[in-house]
Amino acid sequence: MNIELLALLVLFITLAVLIHTSLSLYSMQRIRHELSGRKKLPKAIRNLRLYKMLGLLKIPFERYVDCVPINEIRLNILNCRRCNNIDICDQCLRQGISTIEMDFCPNYQSLLASRKLLSR
Repeated sequence: MNIELLALLVLFITLAVLIHTSLSLYSMQRIRHELSGRKKLPKAIRNLRLYKMLGLLKIPFERYVDCVPINEIRLNILNCRRCNNIDICDQCLRQGISTIEMDFCPNYQSLLASRKLLSR
């Protein structure tokens, strides 16, 4: 094998190792960031009607926070904060109505899907 070919082979192997290491570090950073973000979610959820809605729909709070994808939870929080159906929601939560269609709730379909996912 000539020296140029050997040098190219070493270069390619080095690049492959660097790329693999970089991807591993990136994945670890994303996981660390996601976990730190999850630590803040319970407090954010407890301050919203979303917390009571989880109880009304019999969705275990701890499992919801731990198992539902973080982007979906953040979207549920955002939807709850921006919701214009506060009066209907408060009435529903006060009366404990969970058997009716809650189409007024922007998170209803997502929460039903989460409940199904968490019941497995």
